[in-house]
Amino acid sequence: MNSVIKNLSELESFAKKLLKELRPGDVVALSGELGAGKTTLIQALARSLGLSRSALSPTFVILKSYPVDYHGIKRLCHIDLYRLNDFKAPHGFEECLGEPDTVCFIEWAEKIKDKLPSKTIWLQIKARSDNSRLITKTP
Repeated sequence: MNSVIKNLSELESFAKKLLKELRPGDVVALSGELGAGKTTLIQALARSLGLSRSALSPTFVILKSYPVDYHGIKRLCHIDLYRLNDFKAPHGFEECLGEPDTVCFIEWAEKIKDKLPSKTIWLQIKARSDNSRLITKTP
């Protein structure tokens, strides 16, 4: 599935559509160049989940967890592996991947592809020359 996102309004719509497809326990892996929009997408998803505060990038702390309440999803985990060269699981990593009521979003997930569940949902985000984004989803 490919989606071209031209502005923030379209990104919000994409996030809502994606959220309807997600189930508690899902892991969503995001890849793309620096500045492609991985964090911005996760922030849109967090708003769609009803998170009242902004989901800031966990670049320096690696993992952030937020309580939510959306169709059986009770927690949003946001993991950013940008700063990691050698993967050492941050505190809470295993719990994020293993909890049946959690949805986990991982930026720079290609760094740990072999450690992710086989049913991980992959989103590749590419910035295009017209400032739009191409999001490619693979199961």
